[in-house]
Amino acid sequence: MEWLDVVDAEDRPLGITKLKQDIHQDGDWHRTTHIYVMNPAGELLCNLRHPDKDLFASLWDMSFGGHVSAGEAYADGARRELEEEAGIRVEPHEISYLYSIAGDGYDVVSGLIDREHTAVFLYETDRPLEAFTYQQEEISALRFVSISQLRQHLREPDGRFPLVPLGAMYAYALDRLTDYRNGLLPNSAERPRFSWRDALKTDGLPSRNAP
Repeated sequence: MEWLDVVDAEDRPLGITKLKQDIHQDGDWHRTTHIYVMNPAGELLCNLRHPDKDLFASLWDMSFGGHVSAGEAYADGARRELEEEAGIRVEPHEISYLYSIAGDGYDVVSGLIDREHTAVFLYETDRPLEAFTYQQEEISALRFVSISQLRQHLREPDGRFPLVPLGAMYAYALDRLTDYRNGLLPNSAERPRFSWRDALKTDGLPSRNAP
């Protein structure tokens, strides 16, 4: 069982913990992390979500991550998820905090309401692909993909590399990662909000999970 802290729309703790499935059923705001893994060539380690995942099954994701457990700090949750999903244990100084976002979505297939505050981190590594041991219950495959290729997949989605349909959020992330590689630090005070409905309507992405 996975217990999570309930927070409000501004990410303030409410002093309540719930099981993850109850939070999704009730539509409570909660905390998650995204960790982008980048190699020296500027390629991102993408993962194919397992067919049994509750959300966005059998689609490619640009980041790793998951829910922040009750009482856990964002950075600790990010490091734990990276170890669980990719088999890589990293020290606190090896990941860099980039920015935070808020996402408000609904999955019509599963009936889950997903309202998340997400802290986004970057892990830069020269590890080859074969050094990563992914969690087979969560992930089906791994692949390094260049930022330019990912932008192309966002602009012209097709069945060869089907991405999780959150194009606006991904486009924002790719812009911030490009800035970071160019020596420009993201504005950590920003907290953009993304809606699954808005992403699916405006980005021309697959709509199989659209409400």
